[in-house]
Amino acid sequence: MKLFFLFGDVVTVASVGAVSGALCALCFSEAWPMLLAMFPGMAIGMIVGFGLASVAALWFGAFEVSVPSMLGGMLAGMAVSMAAAMRPVAVGEGWRIGLGVALAALLFTYLANAFLRGEQKV
Repeated sequence: MKLFFLFGDVVTVASVGAVSGALCALCFSEAWPMLLAMFPGMAIGMIVGFGLASVAALWFGAFEVSVPSMLGGMLAGMAVSMAAAMRPVAVGEGWRIGLGVALAALLFTYLANAFLRGEQKV
């Protein structure tokens, strides 16, 4: 059963990152200052993360899905919006950047959870 939840986390976070990255690639250009593009990009990622995590929470649990999804969406939105402020970013490239950043955020949350829980007695 744990594999089911891992699959749900990966699919949800990957979807959030890809959609956030693609939307930010569409919304931002070199006309934006990088520091100012970061904040609306973060908001776009958080809105996408909230929406998709709310739907996925019905099957995979609210807390387990929402933390990595919100973090992944936020970081993906920030990364793609700042990249788009420096150079042109196509939608497909934004999709790939967002996907990679969100999956890195998922890995971080899994490692942080394991570290904070410490050694478990079975």
